[in-house]
Amino acid sequence: MLIKIDKLLFSCLLTALFISCSQNDTVENQIKTLSDKILNTPDSAELYYERALLFEQLEKFEYSLQDLNQSIKIDSTDAKYFYIRGWIHENLNQSSLAISDYDKAISLNPNNPEYYLLRAWSYETLMKYEDSLADLDSAIILDPENALLYYHRGVIKQYFESYEESIVDLSKALNLNNLNSDSYFYRGIAKENTSDLEGALSDYTSAIRLYNRNGQYFSHRGKINYELENFDAAFRDVSSALKMGIEDYELYLIRGKLQTNLTDAYNDITKAINLDEYNHVLFYKRGKIRCSSHGTLSLRYFGITQPIRAYDPQRPRSCTNAIVDLTKAIDLQPDISEYHFLRGRLKIREQDYRGAITDFKSAISISPNQSEFHFHLGYTYSKIGNYQNALNHVNRAIQLDSNKASYFLLKADMLEKLGQIDRACENYTRSGELGNSYAFDSIRSHCN
Repeated sequence: MLIKIDKLLFSCLLTALFISCSQNDTVENQIKTLSDKILNTPDSAELYYERALLFEQLEKFEYSLQDLNQSIKIDSTDAKYFYIRGWIHENLNQSSLAISDYDKAISLNPNNPEYYLLRAWSYETLMKYEDSLADLDSAIILDPENALLYYHRGVIKQYFESYEESIVDLSKALNLNNLNSDSYFYRGIAKENTSDLEGALSDYTSAIRLYNRNGQYFSHRGKINYELENFDAAFRDVSSALKMGIEDYELYLIRGKLQTNLTDAYNDITKAINLDEYNHVLFYKRGKIRCSSHGTLSLRYFGITQPIRAYDPQRPRSCTNAIVDLTKAIDLQPDISEYHFLRGRLKIREQDYRGAITDFKSAISISPNQSEFHFHLGYTYSKIGNYQNALNHVNRAIQLDSNKASYFLLKADMLEKLGQIDRACENYTRSGELGNSYAFDSIRSHCN
């Protein structure tokens, strides 16, 4: 989580006392000059130290480490030699060795806040967050007007989910230096975790104004915009984040849900699945796209307002692949009734009525009080001629919701098929009263 100082910038800070931060060829010349001096004065710890800084600037860390070892061999009482050797160890991914060197530097000079800061970084690398926090506390006591220290302490506090305290530290950092885009970014994260979504959005926007080439900034703002239902802004932000190389399944999922073109939506959800092939939600979403909610199905007679049309780039007139996706979603998470219900609807589209019955039963076993589950099960029983079971389930649907015209229409149809014309006519009338125009056609045909 912690974004450390850019290494080139830090190298420049290290060398600022005696050389300018310059092009590599100039640094090479400076190394040559120091090497000549070392030949003439081989016992100068300071010359080895200065050359080590130059090697560090060129990221020749092994050479830098050799020179610092020599400096310490000559003079083991200068804190800065241990301090810089610790930094070199950290660059070589040797955080434990880095901490040992920082320990020695602090024992020799306990009043330098930079020593505590760098040791805090190494502790964070080793996930020793309490030790990191303690070092940052010590550094702030020594240098209470240093924005960088408050910034890093604010970030570390997020590991402890101390988001309110994090906001305080990051706000202090911004009061001292309002040009650090990361301070806004991490304060946005803290605000997001305290449910201050508008505040988070504002901070992410400030971070982007300062630096508009960080994909994570756009990623976080896009997710917040989506949550706040700023859908056009969310689409732009997640597209920018993806263009900048942020590979996050959630970004593809958000953009897929916002696409106006089914092919683009399908492609985005597929990319999300490629990044997280064990995410049941993604297979469910792609299944819905593959048999999208536009078009017609035979349930239209009963007033279903979201019928199914087959959409699949691979099989454009079939819901087979959509069923495969729903099956994968169910395998990954079998306890979500909506997955079984949607797969049942897709099977109706494929005229697999017995398979649909099994799915609707599974949905009901998980959520027994969903009226539409009983209605669809009743409808599917009617398709295989089992009118009594169809009637039983539509009766249950009406018990749960007595304001759906489609339910009374299906009940009337089943009563008519069972020879109960008078009762059928009563239900046709009720369906018509609730707004289904088809019911009046049946009344005219079958009722006095």
